[in-house]
Amino acid sequence: MLNRILMGVAALSLMATALPAPAQAADAAAALSACVTCHDISPANKQLVGPGLHGLAGKKPVSAGISFAKWDAKSLDTWLKDPSKVKPGTMMAYSVGNPKKRAEIVKAVLSLK
Repeated sequence: MLNRILMGVAALSLMATALPAPAQAADAAAALSACVTCHDISPANKQLVGPGLHGLAGKKPVSAGISFAKWDAKSLDTWLKDPSKVKPGTMMAYSVGNPKKRAEIVKAVLSLK
């Protein structure tokens, strides 16, 4: 009986961590709901007010004045916390003060591959 319970708990925990692709996409879209006003998150990666975010992870920032070597979790977190501190005069006026919300957005951007 104990083995069945443990197997059930293990199965549930695996299901919770391995979301199917549609669920991951829905989570990313929800986290990026404020971002899509200015950024394309589709594979088309269209330039809107800001650059497209699809495939951003690992790329070097192309905007002059941003000194990050590449877009990764740390650089995205720093950018989202205070874009104007990273690049004075940036058009991005939106900042994310809440660390939990920032982490959700960073995770979502990194998932756009």
